[in-house]
Amino acid sequence: MNIDKIVFEGVEYPIKTKTSQETRDYQGLKDMYYGEGGFKNGSYLEKFPRESEGGVDSAGNVIPNFYQNRKNRAHYENIFGPNIDAKVGAIFAKEQVRKIENTVVNETFIKQPTLRRGESMSEYQKRKLTNAKLYGSVFEILDGSSIVPESGADDTSDEFRKWAYIVTPLEAYGYNIDNGGSLDLLAYPESIDTRNGNTADSDDALRVWMKTIDGRYVTFKYDDETVTDEKFLDSYPVDLVEDNTRYDSSRIAQSKYIGEFSIARAIYNTTSWFNDSFFKNCFAFLAINGKIPNDVDLSNSSTFMYMGEGVNAPAYVAPPVAHLETMIKEVERMVQQLNSNMNSVLHISVMASGEARKEADKTRIQQQKQDAKRLEENEHWLVNVALKNYIEFNEEYTVLYIKDYESLTKSDEIEPLQGLIDSGAMTQDVIYAIGADMIDIVYSSDPQRADDLKKIQEQSQSEEQNDAFEEPPVIEE
Repeated sequence: MNIDKIVFEGVEYPIKTKTSQETRDYQGLKDMYYGEGGFKNGSYLEKFPRESEGGVDSAGNVIPNFYQNRKNRAHYENIFGPNIDAKVGAIFAKEQVRKIENTVVNETFIKQPTLRRGESMSEYQKRKLTNAKLYGSVFEILDGSSIVPESGADDTSDEFRKWAYIVTPLEAYGYNIDNGGSLDLLAYPESIDTRNGNTADSDDALRVWMKTIDGRYVTFKYDDETVTDEKFLDSYPVDLVEDNTRYDSSRIAQSKYIGEFSIARAIYNTTSWFNDSFFKNCFAFLAINGKIPNDVDLSNSSTFMYMGEGVNAPAYVAPPVAHLETMIKEVERMVQQLNSNMNSVLHISVMASGEARKEADKTRIQQQKQDAKRLEENEHWLVNVALKNYIEFNEEYTVLYIKDYESLTKSDEIEPLQGLIDSGAMTQDVIYAIGADMIDIVYSSDPQRADDLKKIQEQSQSEEQNDAFEEPPVIEE
């Protein structure tokens, strides 16, 4: 199917599809995160101009497939995936607080919002954010069974369960952004849609969710300009979750990490060149002038025998390794660059103490807070707006993501304060005040604990001052 518009009720609605470059970018990002695709089968390795792909020469001799052999030996070191997981995992390190005074909503949706067995709301939100960071944007749909329950049927049964799922830009066929910057149309292959718990046949049919020109919300199956399975809704149960700023207001946000894909490929290739050179050339061999008697065991099959003039002592010969050392340094540089670009915990931890490190850590924490706030807003919409297409309720759903994230630079802040104490130039009152500052820094994510410790400190300080006057001073004559 190759269409640039959806026709509904005689009206044409424009649809934007992926460019070939965007498709390659999305696939590359997915492969980089999971270690699949070209990183698994070796297709991301660049072939040397004279590297044989195997075959038979004119004399009938078999030519080894050196390129395939190098693919088989290649190893992908996944640096990107753990970095993404660490960014997302930090937001879910503390359990979220969710509340709604409606048993039906809580039991039928909040506890398990998806068809994935046992997936909680937190796990679903975590998976959603991971994909949003990976692709830059994801589409979220809150769907319900297309089967109309018979009179008296229990809408809360598994057969009529309401559920949420996400569609990545790689999976989506197309979308449209209105003049106000909001998503007003989404189309993806019907085979993705599991509205009745079944996977549709692999055909060209699309599942469409759209806002009509007269302000209605509808979903339907679209095949060769034919509309079936039409269903109107009270609100638009599709959300666009973006993790980046759009470079084009009419297109969804792209991933922040497209450049990192190029670095990952470069690391993969350079590592392969190193391993290939090492495998082929970096084993020393024993060079011997003359013929070795058969009863001499050299414990080394890598020997080279030659007949030369004079007498030369046997010696091991090894190829130069300077180029391999250069490759290793380049890999280390690119790994450091990848971690730096992603502002990873590892990168911040190894930075030298100073303003740059503090700023990097501050940026990391600020991003986590923004991600948590965006998830709160998204989850609020998911339940209080989208879910009301399928379940009637008046109670308000609330959710809170704990945003007390630990700083990686506390030691940098404590060190100068400790220096003041160790200097011996501070009075006892100043030392107590500095101690209170140090408590605030250490327990910045637990204000209650900080207050409790400072109260103990104040009590101890007060007792010491009182003890100083329990005995009257002795006045010497």
